[in-house]
Amino acid sequence: MRTSIRTLLLAVAPLFASTTLEAQVGAQADPVAEARHVVTDGNIRLTVLTPQLIRLEWSADGRFEDRPSLVFLHRRTPPVAFTKRVEHGWLVIASGQLRLRYRRRSGRFGPENLSITLRNADSTVTWRPGTSDTANLKGTTRTLDGARGPVPLEQGLREDEGWIDMQVQFLIDARAARSDELVVGRTVLPPGARHEKHAHPNCDEFLVVMSGRGEIYTDEGREPSLAGDVVFTPRGHWHGFDNTGDEDVLLIWGWSGAGSLDAAGYALPDPDERLDD
Repeated sequence: MRTSIRTLLLAVAPLFASTTLEAQVGAQADPVAEARHVVTDGNIRLTVLTPQLIRLEWSADGRFEDRPSLVFLHRRTPPVAFTKRVEHGWLVIASGQLRLRYRRRSGRFGPENLSITLRNADSTVTWRPGTSDTANLKGTTRTLDGARGPVPLEQGLREDEGWIDMQVQFLIDARAARSDELVVGRTVLPPGARHEKHAHPNCDEFLVVMSGRGEIYTDEGREPSLAGDVVFTPRGHWHGFDNTGDEDVLLIWGWSGAGSLDAAGYALPDPDERLDD
């Protein structure tokens, strides 16, 4: 669906102009976790934030950081069921999805004294500090101020899940703003980048093409798309975007009915169908 976005932009632009870091980290931030979610053992502190996420801290003087961060403004998360025990000198924390082992009093986290085993739907993966994710595309140096020469890149989005050379930022979601029914994000696709055909079974999606041009994926195939387009995709339908132009594409997008990618759901077609015309 293609339509004018002039009226829409008048309403949306003030929202993004006012969503500053200071506004997000204001009085509404709640960065101190529930005591029942915190395990302190000597110079380490472990905070169980979700059944699949543990915050790890090591401090030489035993003092830890409770200020909010961009990753977690709100660490007072819903109750998480987990167990804590000591086995032959190892501290073990286990939830339904992961198991952490740390050799007590052994200093900074490293591959010799820390491991986390995560249970996925169809596999079990063990991570140690320094483990390499060979399927990860890492991040970008395109917007780093003052960067000169090579810059080490952090881990980013996985190519084998359809995120091809994209730069994605979640502006409003359950984690950053406690928004359980709405997500708003920003995506930049350099020339040649694409988000392959996919579907969200649990939410509707809107997409505003702010600049650039390319092609959108639909249930029927591909359609050309230009700056000014507004695209609505009901839940469960295929969609995606391919930057076929010679300049960056900027997209503002949102999900209605979910507050996170996990809640939205993420489905891919068979590999030989992802790029079908």
